[in-house]
Amino acid sequence: RRPPRRRIGTNGMPNRSVFLLIATLLAGSLLAFTAPRASAAVTTLNPVADSYVQADLPGSNFGTAAAVKVDGSPVTVSYLKFDVQGLTGAPAGVTLKVFVPVATTTAINVRSVADSSWTETGLTFANRPAIDGATLGTRGAVTRGQVVDFDTSTVVIRDGVYNFAIVSTSSDGASYASRESDTPPRLIVTLRGRAPLLSISSPV
Repeated sequence: RRPPRRRIGTNGMPNRSVFLLIATLLAGSLLAFTAPRASAAVTTLNPVADSYVQADLPGSNFGTAAAVKVDGSPVTVSYLKFDVQGLTGAPAGVTLKVFVPVATTTAINVRSVADSSWTETGLTFANRPAIDGATLGTRGAVTRGQVVDFDTSTVVIRDGVYNFAIVSTSSDGASYASRESDTPPRLIVTLRGRAPLLSISSPV
């Protein structure tokens, strides 16, 4: 004799809670919503040219030196040039980083320079470009081996060639690593990340 068939519901139909559970599982497997986190790409640029000029040597060029220098007496100014390409809009941030190989108490300023016509092997005190841009930052005493940062975001806003001058009014000179060294100046360009996207995936 066969055992009596088990009835799932009171009227022979599956229980309503079973239907709800199945529906929930199906809905979860058919649609999966993900919102990827926006990420910011970072580009590091070395100078395409750098050098310094010195007032008491007005015709001399120092473009191949392993260091760039600043001083208030005699007046000594360093110039850096960067070529920024590939931007599709204003970057999220731009930072100039300069390596200090020897500790110094000399205060320095970084200023923007509009004239890009100077060359690394042709720059002298006599033909130096005018320092006509805004002051982008000031730093005081630094320790040996320190990397000094300057925010240049207000200047670097699109593709182009950007020039910076490092100046000081102190009579105590300071030296910074040039692009010919193992620790060249760098321009760190942080690009804006893409907005999060909504992706919908279906079961395989």
